[in-house]
Amino acid sequence: MRKTLFSVLEQRLKQVVWIDGVPTFEPDAEKRTGKHPVFLHFDLWNENIAQLTKQRPFPTPAVFCEFEPIRWGYVGLRVREADIVLRLHVITTTVATAEAGNRYRDKALERFDIIDALTQALLGFSYDDGIRQAGTMRAYESETDHDHGEVCEDIESWVTHCRDASGCDLPQPTTQPLRLGISPAK
Repeated sequence: MRKTLFSVLEQRLKQVVWIDGVPTFEPDAEKRTGKHPVFLHFDLWNENIAQLTKQRPFPTPAVFCEFEPIRWGYVGLRVREADIVLRLHVITTTVATAEAGNRYRDKALERFDIIDALTQALLGFSYDDGIRQAGTMRAYESETDHDHGEVCEDIESWVTHCRDASGCDLPQPTTQPLRLGISPAK
């Protein structure tokens, strides 16, 4: 389930692009043509900020996905379900400050526009492939980084109710040809 969630989130967030200098969720592939994606890196969280030294080893803006502990419940027939909390670490960079009168104030506050576009992409999003389902994504918690230098790590937490039937036996197609007809009379 985690691999599925990670993959569908990545695909969804690739639909956030720059339109007229504003990060925007654009689900229409044709309208995204020629537009630059906002998120340049998507990965699993691994204390990435703590590992930064003098260089950034990944391009920004970036999103790192962290899974909170999952408490599974079983609903029968080897189907499990849980509310899954995802912490999305939104990493941006800037040396600008948001102080009044600063000519780079918009650049300093751009991180919030990026988070708003991420929110547009995820609010109401759900997934169902017939085996694994993730219900409607719901915003859960937001943590604003107030202790940063050049790298800001804002955390957006989301919750979704998931059902995983991957442990079930899937129906197997028959290998015998189906024959319809009238049986001979005796």
